[in-house]
Amino acid sequence: MTHIKVLQRLVIETGSPLGGEPIRKFDGGLTLSVRPVTDGRAVLAQNSAHRLSSWPVACEPSPLSALRHYNRRVQWLTGRLCLQDLVLDRCGPSALNASMVRSSAGGPEVVDHSGHPVIPVSISHDTALAAAVMAPSACAVDIEERSALGTACVDTLFSHHEWTAIRSCLGHLPEPDQPTVYWTLLECLSKLFHCPSLGKGRFRLVGGEGPADQASASPLYFASTASVGTGLHAISLLTLLYSRHVLTIASSQTSGARPAEVLAHPAVNAHNPLSERIREKLR
Repeated sequence: MTHIKVLQRLVIETGSPLGGEPIRKFDGGLTLSVRPVTDGRAVLAQNSAHRLSSWPVACEPSPLSALRHYNRRVQWLTGRLCLQDLVLDRCGPSALNASMVRSSAGGPEVVDHSGHPVIPVSISHDTALAAAVMAPSACAVDIEERSALGTACVDTLFSHHEWTAIRSCLGHLPEPDQPTVYWTLLECLSKLFHCPSLGKGRFRLVGGEGPADQASASPLYFASTASVGTGLHAISLLTLLYSRHVLTIASSQTSGARPAEVLAHPAVNAHNPLSERIREKLR
């Protein structure tokens, strides 16, 4: 059994995630890029998807080749364009030494020329938008349409006790938004802890408190029947509620690590110039 405490902050945004700066920067060195899937569609239309290895930040092409459905290919490409935005913004010219690959766990990973991971990243997409985040420590992102889940599906997905906890802790939200916002929290925890978002071993909300105001972070308590994530602590969730989308970002730290070591993946070669450049940017 695993019990975790997270701090969630909800921010009501106007308009679309595409508004404002191309790259949003948050406290703690966390950065976010959001693009419309039309950007990935343009890559396919130009028949340039087979040249992924020649992108400014080289991208491993084999995961794309495994996708047969057109829309999934478009979404995958758009997510990698978002991730490339973040790498170029963070690293500048040094990004030419980085590559985007699929990790052993199946998610995206940014590695140096030796194949060592250099900084934690995460990607998410829906039918219209894709998002990527980059942070000094473990991170995750999930983006969904606000209408993705509704109260009609609650009985199918969640137990009575879980839905009671959801309504209590997320009661400051309109009830139709509560299932989708909660789902983004589960998806982010699933990515952080490498566990299912549905089924056996997933996290379930067991208690917490609603926020005093929009600027406040409220504690939420989750439990999983599996033993997971013993190396993570200080988990924060930032939920951005837009007119049509919900976007949640999760970030954490590595337990027991000194501050300088938290800035990069433990496997990074300390003498790698790319890794050093990233660390300098994060200071």
